[in-house]
Amino acid sequence: FELTEQTLRRELWLSSDACFKQAVEIYAKKQAAIANRTRTDTTQDFRLLPPYHRSDTRHQGARVNLEAWKQSLERASAVMRAYPGIQVSRVGMEYVPEEIFYCTSEGRTAHKVDVFSGVELVAIGQADDGMPVGMTYAAYGIKPDDLPSASALESAARRAASVFDSVRMAPTIEAYSGPVLFQGRAAGALLGQFFVPNLCAQRQPLSDGGFSMNDRSMAFQNKIGARVVPEFLSISATPSRERSGSVAVAGHYSIDDEGIPAQDVQLVEKGYLRALLSTRVPTKRIKESNGHQRGGGPMPSVIEVTNIDAKRKLSPSALKARLLKLVKDRALPYGIIVRQALDQNILMTGIIPLVGLDYTIPQGEGKMGLLEVVRVYPDGREELVRGTELAGMSAPLFKDILATGQTSTVHNYLAPAVSPSFLTRLSAYGISTVRTPGLLFDDVELRPVEGDF
Repeated sequence: FELTEQTLRRELWLSSDACFKQAVEIYAKKQAAIANRTRTDTTQDFRLLPPYHRSDTRHQGARVNLEAWKQSLERASAVMRAYPGIQVSRVGMEYVPEEIFYCTSEGRTAHKVDVFSGVELVAIGQADDGMPVGMTYAAYGIKPDDLPSASALESAARRAASVFDSVRMAPTIEAYSGPVLFQGRAAGALLGQFFVPNLCAQRQPLSDGGFSMNDRSMAFQNKIGARVVPEFLSISATPSRERSGSVAVAGHYSIDDEGIPAQDVQLVEKGYLRALLSTRVPTKRIKESNGHQRGGGPMPSVIEVTNIDAKRKLSPSALKARLLKLVKDRALPYGIIVRQALDQNILMTGIIPLVGLDYTIPQGEGKMGLLEVVRVYPDGREELVRGTELAGMSAPLFKDILATGQTSTVHNYLAPAVSPSFLTRLSAYGISTVRTPGLLFDDVELRPVEGDF
């Protein structure tokens, strides 16, 4: 049908009417459910604010050259043909412009244009024993210009395919517990999955039956003032940062989804938790929003990890030497370096649509698939291994970080919503950034991927 102003008004009214009626019904059920309960938490459900208007339309009118990108993706995809071990592959680009108008009965309004761009590569095959092997590459930004050029994307595809081929022929690993060094984007992926979601202030929502739901990422709700990482580390949220050197920071924004200006926040100072990322829903400890409502709940923006102790900030060779000293002290045959981890979003939207459940999926709390892992022997020799997954990882284990690298890597990624989308009925993923140096852990558990192949 023709989209006119009148039809748009009608569709908007019908949608709003349906949402309102559903909300009234759920609200009545919750009131009835808690009427006979004694509640200890009397914190307000929402913080009212005076009228205000904000606008951010910097990216309005941005365009993407689809034909140029089609040629670039075809060049990257053609790289896979030179590697017979790759059974199925996919290279894709996404560009999502979104214009948002926000209006409340308080008189608060906001108008903003959000843009998100990304390119992803997935290659999947099997080792000789049938074990599924995968390799991925992803780059995200705000505008398409933030993404790799055609030649850079082709080079990234060649490296991914080459590493895939080496991993496919590599030996498997037995269960391991000992020191592990996470390098580059693997360090950012580790933080993004197991630590960063806990930095978001949350209220356990009531179901219409009257009981609380969702215990995910709640480790730090009552930890303000407690030590959560070593005292030589500080962590901040800096949504104001647009670039880190030549790399675009995809998690940057200026207005959140409630029309609140995005604020830079010192989250962890010298190892101790000082604040959480918050929205207009107050909690016992956090009463005001610092502009981190995105996609239906609090979400990380740009998380930066800083080592403030020069003695704990090591060069790549010194970091490897420290790892090997720990190996020697514990009489272990080797140590582990992780260079690439499996991204949750790419697993669900890239790998599973291609091969379904034939690809082994890490299941259970504290697990994460690993793509590029090397064993480091006492003489410094490195050996690629395959079929590994991280096990037993949790937020408290980040207190066991022993040292970091000297340089930081920007890891842009699509972060799963901290507040589950089945509760908020909004975005399942949101673009975020973690900027961190490499991280050396005292003790981490790795397990071999098991199952029938």
